[in-house]
Amino acid sequence: MVYVLGWTLNYLVQALWYLGARNRVVFFPVLFVIGGIIFVRYSGTDTFMYELTLRSVLEGDASALIEGWEPGFVFLAKLLLSLTGSEVLALRAIGLVFTLLLLAFVLRADKTELRLFALYILPVFAYQYGMNAVRAGLALATVLLAWQAMRRGKILEALLITMLAITFHYSMVLVAALIVISELKLGTRRSIVIIFVLALTAIFLVVLRYEYFEAKISLYRSYASPSLVSGLSRLGLVVLLWLYFALSGVSAKRSFFGFLLTVVPSVSFQALAFSSYAGLRLLELMTFVSPLLLLRDFDRHGEEPRSIFWLGVFVAGLVGVLATYRNFLTDYDGRMTGTLTPFLPYRTIFDYRP
Repeated sequence: MVYVLGWTLNYLVQALWYLGARNRVVFFPVLFVIGGIIFVRYSGTDTFMYELTLRSVLEGDASALIEGWEPGFVFLAKLLLSLTGSEVLALRAIGLVFTLLLLAFVLRADKTELRLFALYILPVFAYQYGMNAVRAGLALATVLLAWQAMRRGKILEALLITMLAITFHYSMVLVAALIVISELKLGTRRSIVIIFVLALTAIFLVVLRYEYFEAKISLYRSYASPSLVSGLSRLGLVVLLWLYFALSGVSAKRSFFGFLLTVVPSVSFQALAFSSYAGLRLLELMTFVSPLLLLRDFDRHGEEPRSIFWLGVFVAGLVGVLATYRNFLTDYDGRMTGTLTPFLPYRTIFDYRP
């Protein structure tokens, strides 16, 4: 299977890294292969829907759907449509931008960031967010760059990049809020002011796009999760990451704070997922942000993440890969979602059009 090729190459490169080939260049072939899979695909649950919507924009008849999309994504989509003159090529170009953002992260990455990228971020998120939820994919890749800047003490740069991420997908407000809270000493005047500003920003965003959020809430109320066990694998990833963090020698206080930031919200979103698809979307965000939060704890205490923590990241990433492939198989030929462009069987723009 073509997806397995990308995953296998990624783990082979990671093995080379541990054997001494510690140069970021070794990750370039992985990004080239996975980026190629993303670019030439005619698969991905939402691919056909995105093309229909982009086609309506190209024909000057913007649908109600794109009016609800985030302004940064709309700007990028219209720019790529004007450059390519094709909704098919424009959507693939968005996948290319996603891959280039990941490449930018790798080019600037230190050894901690490269390990996280290869063991967890790339295998768990690349296909789903490069081929399917492309708005969220651009936002998540941009948040990675903001987190990277924050680790280097470039707070203004991190803030500006985060604001850009929010223009790709509004849900990044939740990710940004969790990262900011993790950086604060709760109870101080500064932390109260920052949390107050965050709350005002969220309220302003809701008021500004009230109709959009109202439509989303109505949609998710009527859109149930595929099954009662949906999301449990994602919750399992968060629990695994926190468990190995707790076992890595951190104090009970740090372990408890990590639990509050990662596991508690994830359990709440899992409870929501039993009745609404919205819970699954929020769980996805927690699987992304949890390792970022836990690694920042090591940074703040001037510590290198211990080997047992990296073992947990590897295990969580591998579980994530297996769960992702299982989801692909479950929806083989669109039998669960009804999509015309399922992940499996993998199709390309050269041999298939719905």
